[in-house]
Amino acid sequence: MNLRIEYIGRTESDTAWLVDALDGAGQSSTVQFRRIDDAEEFDLPEDLPSIDVRVIDRRIGESLTELLLDVLTVADPSVPLLIAAQSDIDKDLIRYVSRGAEDILRIGEDTSERVAWSLRFAIDRHELLRVTQSAESRIRSVVEHLREGVVILDEAGRVMYANPA
Repeated sequence: MNLRIEYIGRTESDTAWLVDALDGAGQSSTVQFRRIDDAEEFDLPEDLPSIDVRVIDRRIGESLTELLLDVLTVADPSVPLLIAAQSDIDKDLIRYVSRGAEDILRIGEDTSERVAWSLRFAIDRHELLRVTQSAESRIRSVVEHLREGVVILDEAGRVMYANPA
């Protein structure tokens, strides 16, 4: 499978580590670079690119990284996001994940196999979440239209859902 990756960073040379890592892991990929220097110049194209995963290089700055996470998770929720960072990222991991990042790639530290695995895992997990949410939506729709009353409880006995009947 050829991974289609959009890499958001300051210079196209910033993608070299990712391309090298994926080549080293035997993972075929196409990396589309997207330059950004500040938030004012970031525009979402009307036709979003056909990509499998998006990587935001944290070297663009912490506030810009967080802004892009917020914007892209809403504007294009179908594409998983990962953050690439050079070092000392562990303290920020929870904050980035809570804002929508699937994982953190450590530039110069992660092995080629770890980088390739993280990208594939993010794509698979994102697809699994989409399928699960779609199935849950279909079940809710069916239950809402039943004539009989239906109550769904969690393991602790709390009401999770009750239909209008």
